[in-house]
Amino acid sequence: NDDPGLFEAYHEGYREQVEKWPANPLTVITNWLKAKGSKSKRVVCADLGCGDGLLAYNLRNSNIEVHSFDLVSKASHIVSCDITKKVPLPSCSVDFVVISLALMG
Repeated sequence: NDDPGLFEAYHEGYREQVEKWPANPLTVITNWLKAKGSKSKRVVCADLGCGDGLLAYNLRNSNIEVHSFDLVSKASHIVSCDITKKVPLPSCSVDFVVISLALMG
C-alpha cells in the first residue's frame, strides 16, 4: 500500500494492543536471543518487519548485532524494503531471523 498514514496507523494500533497482552512477544524474543547469544562471538540477527526497531534497541548493549528491516523506515537503523521480495543481506549471513507480527505488505 502506498498510503504512509496506513503504516503509522498500524504501528500505533500495535503499540496500543501490546499493552493489553499478557506477554509482549518482543520481550520474549529479546530474552530468548540474549540466552542464545554468545559471550565470545558476535551473533547476527535479522529482524524482518521490525516496526519501530525495538529489538535492535533492546539488544544494543549486547553481543548481538541486529539488522532491522521494514516496509517503511522510521529510524536510521531501519532499512526500508519489502521483506517478501528481497532483503538486502548476503545469503547465510545471519544466525537468527525474527519475523514477529509482520503483517503489512
